[in-house]
Amino acid sequence: SSGGEYDGTLYHPRYLILQKMAELYRRGGYGLAKNAQRAGELYNEAAEAAMEAMKGKLANKMYQMAEEAFAEIEEEE
Repeated sequence: SSGGEYDGTLYHPRYLILQKMAELYRRGGYGLAKNAQRAGELYNEAAEAAMEAMKGKLANKMYQMAEEAFAEIEEEE
């Protein structure tokens, strides 16, 4: 930014953080229960954030990951 202030999201864009969170919920482990529903929601949020960042190709990939996670919900029950 022109003001010279530090932007903490510069190196870790919101969509990457949401994507990582989604991956954790999709896999589970390390004390975190697997939750395909939450993973799908986070992938969708990541996709929306990627679109806002003009990362259309990545957004499409995240929407696809969301669909795959939602498809796993039935397997959990």
